[in-house]
Amino acid sequence: MKIKDMLNFYNRTNVKYSADGNTDLEIDGYSSIYQYKDGTVSWLRKASTLDDPKFKMPDIFTCVITKDGMPRIPNVKCQIWVDNPKDAFFDILEEFWGEKNEAVISPQAIVESGAVIGENVSIGPFTYISSQTVIGDGTRIGSNVTIKGKVTIGKECVIQSGAVIGEDGFAFIKEDSAQKFVKHYGGVTLEDYVSIGAQTCVCRGAIEDTLIKEYAKIDNLCHIAHNVVIGKRTIVVCLTAVMGSVHIGDDCWIATSMIRDQCYVGDGCVVGMGAVVVKDVPDNTTVAGNPAMPFERREKI
Repeated sequence: MKIKDMLNFYNRTNVKYSADGNTDLEIDGYSSIYQYKDGTVSWLRKASTLDDPKFKMPDIFTCVITKDGMPRIPNVKCQIWVDNPKDAFFDILEEFWGEKNEAVISPQAIVESGAVIGENVSIGPFTYISSQTVIGDGTRIGSNVTIKGKVTIGKECVIQSGAVIGEDGFAFIKEDSAQKFVKHYGGVTLEDYVSIGAQTCVCRGAIEDTLIKEYAKIDNLCHIAHNVVIGKRTIVVCLTAVMGSVHIGDDCWIATSMIRDQCYVGDGCVVGMGAVVVKDVPDNTTVAGNPAMPFERREKI
């Protein structure tokens, strides 16, 4: 492909850009700015990167996508300016080099009779889908996934390999000298455009459903316990443990952390890496530490 093919793609997708240089040059692939390969397209977040001691300036750049207003790079054959270079770069990768995932249900998947599967759904090998599952259009489910019990999954969701959705939560009551398990009767609801990472577990609710709202993204290796509610567009980073009946609001960022059962985390909150949340967090609050407390940025001494 040529650089002008990339620009034609921007024209079709209404990406505003300006370009300077030879747009007839061939592009053979992509590379990072720190390990740039001749003949590829790369992107640059800020001009100061070029002065970074860890950065070794190549003899020539074929094509670099940069932010509007950034100066011309002296040794670039073609420079493209856009409002958001990262998005513009990865859109190019997706368009020209991305995997084209066809909607295929693997013959090695187990889909029980009664399951409702929408259109253009992909299900990988060795995945189990229970009879009570409902899956919306365009959802992609990886391999070795277990979806058990009453699980409703919206449209255009992504469930990565090894995830477990709908198993019982951890609930026991002491009875004489033994621990009696409390059976769960709820399910799991994932609204539209939710992403569940590899090896993540989402437990079913005890009575009401565990609920993950639209556009929420759960990273790999997370534990989402029974009766949890996670709000719209909230991000939960890998190795986070969210205990039973926690309510997390909309537009939160939950770094690798632990949130005690029954806690409420309001809208627009940030939970810092390594935090242990043991009490409610008000809206638009950043907490960090163990136990987690409101965090204020301080100047370095």
